[in-house]
Formats: sequence, C-alpha cells, structure tokens
Amino acid sequence: AAVAGLAPVVTNPVLITLAGLIVGTAGTLSMAVGAYMSTKAQRDIRETVLSKVDIEVENLDPEARAERVRKSLTQLGINGESADRIAADVATSVDMSKRIAEIGEIGLSKEALESPGRSALYTGLFYLIGALLVVAPFPLLGHLIGNVGSLYVSVVLVALAQAVSGLLTAISGSGKIIRTMAMNIALSLGAAAATYTIGTMAHQLLHIAIT
Repeated sequence: AAVAGLAPVVTNPVLITLAGLIVGTAGTLSMAVGAYMSTKAQRDIRETVLSKVDIEVENLDPEARAERVRKSLTQLGINGESADRIAADVATSVDMSKRIAEIGEIGLSKEALESPGRSALYTGLFYLIGALLVVAPFPLLGHLIGNVGSLYVSVVLVALAQAVSGLLTAISGSGKIIRTMAMNIALSLGAAAATYTIGTMAHQLLHIAIT
C-alpha cells in the first residue's frame, strides 16, 4: 500500500524501490515482534492452565488418577469398558495420565503449544516476501513501463499472492474458498487504492514531486 502511495509522487523507480524496502523491512520487524509477543502471551496462559492440571493429576492417588483419566477419555469420545480398561492401564504412569488429562480437559498438551520464535519467523518471512513482490517490478520494469505500469504489475502480483493466501486459509479453516479469496484481494487492493489516491492528491493539489 505504501508503494502505491509513492508511485504518483516519486518519479525515480529506484527511490520507490528504496522506500519500499525500508517500509517493508520495518513492517517485517514490526509484524515479527507482534507475532512473537502475541504467541508468547498465549503460550504463557496455556502453560499456566496445563501446569495446574499436571499438578492436580500428580497429587492424586492411583484410584483417583484412574477416574480422572477415565473422565478425560469420556470427553474424547471413549466410553464404557474401553475407557475403564485404558484408564486402569494409563493411571500407572503419571506422565501419560497428565497428557490424557491435558488433552481431554484443555484440548491440547504442552507439546502442541506453538513456538513464539517459529511464529515470529514465519510471520516475518511471509510479510517480507509480500513486500518484495510489491517492490520488485519497479527496479526491474520501472525504466521500461514507468511507475504506473510497474504499479499495475505489483497489483497483479499482490492479487495473486492474496488469492493463494485466501485459498490456503479457507482450506485450513474449512471456510468458503471463493469468499475468502475475494475478501483478501479486495482488502489489499482497497488499501492500495486508498494510498494511491492520497499520493495522487498530494501530487496534484500540493504539487509534491520527488525526482
């Protein structure tokens, strides 16, 4: 979106590229830090809840632990004699009892918690790739087709990237594929159109131009 706002004002495609890279790098760092902090906070909360379950299970006597495991198995859809038999066997292992209680009562185990570092890495990487897609046409094609032409190419690349992102999101979330893809494309192109309009107004009304 920032590059779209610069296209009407900055005539030199190299300067647009430089500005786009600066904005993209800043956005990458910001998104990565935000993803890390968000995932870390969520992980801390879940670890606290899971640790409470672990302590409770660890302090139970074997009979009470077997009953706790049986209830967890029931919540997972295992009932009757199967649940009783599994609970009796599992209750002899404190660690195994903890894992089943975690999954049955909380819905996940400590091993399934998302890594803040990995989340930050993936978020930053995908954001950076998106930023490079937007910037790339200007140094590669800017002197041939101009800033406006390069912007059109950027818009097409962004639309394709958002379509793929929407497709993956819809598939992973069992959502409506066409609707999700259309929403992603519309939001990204809407942001680009808004910043392009602002840049055009600044150029025409305020006579701002950077060469």
